[in-house]
Amino acid sequence: MFSPSRDLTGFWPAKFQVELVKNLSGLNGYAQSLDYNSDGFMTSQYCVVSVEDDLGIYQIIRASLQQLPIELHHAANGRDAIALIGRSQPALVILDISLPDMNGWDVLQSMSKLEIQKPKVLVLTAFTNPTHRLIGHLQNVAYMNKPFLPRELSAMVSEILEIS
Repeated sequence: MFSPSRDLTGFWPAKFQVELVKNLSGLNGYAQSLDYNSDGFMTSQYCVVSVEDDLGIYQIIRASLQQLPIELHHAANGRDAIALIGRSQPALVILDISLPDMNGWDVLQSMSKLEIQKPKVLVLTAFTNPTHRLIGHLQNVAYMNKPFLPRELSAMVSEILEIS
């Protein structure tokens, strides 16, 4: 089980780590009062794929989204992501740009060739270069920088999927 105080990577600055621990600590009690599936997520209305090579960051993404009615799948590299997206046909892809086998923009391009309904995309990256944001804007994707607060990610995903 994810433990915010134990599993946070050194990626997040101290002020974000404190906020993450504070925001994520109460999820277990909250989870007990709702209808959750075997993966620990609310009974799902939406399929979401997270493409993130850093397991610690993926665990934070997972914990951040547990209260949403989604089914979350994970791929740690671009090649696996493309296959998973083709199989699961998600409503949303949360996409890191820096992956071990290809960059996220290549994943996005490969996704456009799949014969599926095109999912919405949220680029979640540590790159703060304005060029990356512009590329995302031109490709009609949402963009969020790391580090992020769990409530910010949850709010962004809720907005993208129009979850009230």
